[in-house]
This record gives sequence, structure tokens and C-alpha cells, in this order.
Amino acid sequence: MIAEGDRVEVRLLVIGTHGGEFMSLASTGKKIEFESIDIFRCEDPMLAEHWGETDTLGLMSQTDVSV
Repeated sequence: MIAEGDRVEVRLLVIGTHGGEFMSLASTGKKIEFESIDIFRCEDPMLAEHWGETDTLGLMSQTDVSV
């Protein structure tokens, strides 16, 4: 997490098990991992804007789905 001025950037590595239905895909029980980057702009004490990018293609390719 990096904060500078009115912006905060968060980079995540999410690791888990595909244990339930997700995006209409039945559970596979497989380990999955994907990355995400989020940028937030703060105004006063609240979040004013959010931009995000998640590696959805990388996630879906781990579930044996044709993409």
C-alpha cells in the first residue's frame, strides 16, 4: 500500500481455494491466485473515486474454462 497526496494505491495477491460457485462456474476445489491493483482518491475523510484492475483472465484460466 502506498499513499501520496490524495491517492492511495493497493496491490493485492489473492490466494485461495475455488470452493464455491464463482461467476457461474461450479466449484473445482483447486487452489487459485490472482493479482489486483486498486487506486483510490480521497476527498475530505471519504473516498471520492476508485480505479481498479484485476487479472480476471489469469483467474479464469486456472478454473479450466476456455477463454
